[in-house]
Amino acid sequence: MKVFISWSGDRSKHRAMALRKFLEDVNHRIEPWMSEADIKPGARWGAELANELEKTSFGVVCVTKEALDSDWVLFEAGALSKSVNEGRVCPLLFGVRKADLKGPLSQFQCKEYSEEAIWDFLKTLNESMAEQGLEQQRLRRYHERDWPDFRDAISRMEKEEAIIASRQRVSLAWDVLGAKVIIEPGDLFESDGHLTITADEYFLAKPGKLVNERSLIGQLVTKVYGGDAQLLDTDLNRTLADTARADSVEKPIEGKTKRYPIGTTVTVHHDERTIFVTALCRIDPDSKHGRATTKDVLAALSGLWEALANNPTGRRVAVPLIGAGQSGVGLSYMACLNILLASLMVAVRSRAIQDEISIVVPSWALSSVNLNAIQAAWAGRAMP
Repeated sequence: MKVFISWSGDRSKHRAMALRKFLEDVNHRIEPWMSEADIKPGARWGAELANELEKTSFGVVCVTKEALDSDWVLFEAGALSKSVNEGRVCPLLFGVRKADLKGPLSQFQCKEYSEEAIWDFLKTLNESMAEQGLEQQRLRRYHERDWPDFRDAISRMEKEEAIIASRQRVSLAWDVLGAKVIIEPGDLFESDGHLTITADEYFLAKPGKLVNERSLIGQLVTKVYGGDAQLLDTDLNRTLADTARADSVEKPIEGKTKRYPIGTTVTVHHDERTIFVTALCRIDPDSKHGRATTKDVLAALSGLWEALANNPTGRRVAVPLIGAGQSGVGLSYMACLNILLASLMVAVRSRAIQDEISIVVPSWALSSVNLNAIQAAWAGRAMP
């Protein structure tokens, strides 16, 4: 079965090549095709591309931040929508949110990169292969065999990209109550010092339908707790027991019967690190979907600054770009960063927060964040 893989830009291309190998390994009857690897030297590009589109039964679009606005990806997505059935085109999102999609990409059922999403994608692809498909148990076995190599390849790409991005760093010297703010690209969980992350209003910790493994809480489980979601859940429950403000709900969410106000912040301790966990997202009890608003972002930040002020650590505290992840707020990365800085400025007017705060911008968001503009707007700004 012919599978057309669309890409644009180096990051998208590298992920497309890793996906190509993964699909070939899982089922040799899959024939992945991508322009970089499969157009022969001297061939007419347009004619070859049109020929492959005619033979394509399934299309995959590797969408990264840099590929999001690519005319080429939008063109291929549009061409795929005319060549194959809508249900047989799947944008795979790497560091991009569904809300960011536009044009032809927005009409498809996309999947945000995770092990569960790749498994769902494989099942959909396998079902469309009819007699060439594999029995599901066998497919699952091959997926479990080949997934680690694919996952590790993507992880290596992210680390290499983070190393390149780490050359960029902005320091904001706020000489107010000893506050020092640093904005730097990288991986939040590789930052020195303590951490702050966001969660939903139930403080769910176990990866699954409601907790994506790529979310901050999902990454905390894998990168800090070594995959032990139960231990994190126990730590959270122990701390939440001292939090009086909670509503009891009629419909339990993942077994949780208490819902906490947005901005509720608790601390857990693991491997000599303090981790501040702040409620940001609301979960709809019927659809089981989580979402936050700009108002929720402000409430979460306010609760976070209060918790940091009440729990001085004496070390650097790393803060993510709150509202820019999978919370569904819909704000640009620059807007999230400016809201965070404005909120922090208001908070430090009244009392010290921490000696040093590091705002960590994911490497994949750097193309949308103008650090020089941020530095010009905020560095050395005096506090009234």
